[in-house]
This record gives sequence, C-alpha cells and structure tokens, in this order.
Amino acid sequence: MILCSIETSPFGDLLMASDEGKIVFCSFIENKSQSLKELGFYLKLKEWKLVEEEIHQPIIQRMVNNKQRDLEILVDPEGTTFQKRIWEELMKIPAGETRTYSGVLREGWSLIKGIMENNLS
Repeated sequence: MILCSIETSPFGDLLMASDEGKIVFCSFIENKSQSLKELGFYLKLKEWKLVEEEIHQPIIQRMVNNKQRDLEILVDPEGTTFQKRIWEELMKIPAGETRTYSGVLREGWSLIKGIMENNLS
C-alpha cells in the first residue's frame, strides 16, 4: 500500500507518497484538497492512504542536512515513457549542479528519438 503524508519542510509544505521505501510522488501544497485530488489522479487505481504522521520527515531532514552532497533517495516515479526518460536525465545531474529545463528536455528528446528510430527499423 502506498503511504502518503503532508510534510513540513524549509521550502514549504509537501505532499509525499512512498511505496516500499521509494518515493513515488512529491508535490508542494498550495491547496490541500486540490493536491489530494492530483495525488488520487496520479496514483489512479492503486491502493493508498493518507496518514497523520510525518512519515517522510527523515528523508526531508537528510536532504536538508546533507553537506557532502552524496545523498541517495530511492524513487520510483510513474508516468509516460517520455516523463520517465526526463526523470532519468534529472537524476543524472550531480548534486550542486544545475541544468536548464530546455537542456534536460533536449537530452530526453534525443533518447526518445533514438528509441523510436530503433523500434521502427
């Protein structure tokens, strides 16, 4: 079962969800009811529940307090093939470095294009 919680962070309140220790959803909360609707849509038919405790707080604290920039967080995002490729590209960015969205999208699109060309030939 996917466990969801509302977490307090130095960056704002987060709605987080995890399944077997892997983060499957993380979003800043502007409107709690709207965020929960988005979570329900995102998780579609999967079984999930919102818990009262801040169960994801240890992950947030590790991110905030990580001075060595060597933090590994297990993630298992869902999405389209394109979205998953973009997430893979995002996860390759070393801690402390930045990339533009257009750069990441360009790299992700090159991967998708290569896959499509290989599948068609």
